[in-house]
Amino acid sequence: MPIKSSQSVAKVRRRPSGAINRLPWQGWVRFRQLPFSENKARELIDQGVLVTALIQEPGSRRGVRLIETASLDRYLRSLAEEQQKKQPEAAAQ
Repeated sequence: MPIKSSQSVAKVRRRPSGAINRLPWQGWVRFRQLPFSENKARELIDQGVLVTALIQEPGSRRGVRLIETASLDRYLRSLAEEQQKKQPEAAAQ
């Protein structure tokens, strides 16, 4: 049986156990993967800006709330556009 180096053994496990998707901007992310606080995320959810899904077993008190990355991307793009519009105004003054 061939002996594997420690590097090749480490590469066998591609994602940490329990990970949904650690790659940015692909599908759905958890709160802790967002680029801002959980409170800000909840504000945006209440405003209808971010699309979410709750994964929960029937009768369970706890679950996992996932945020759709497409809605997060739309929000961040709108922020960038607003900032770009304000930038020429600030330079003109």
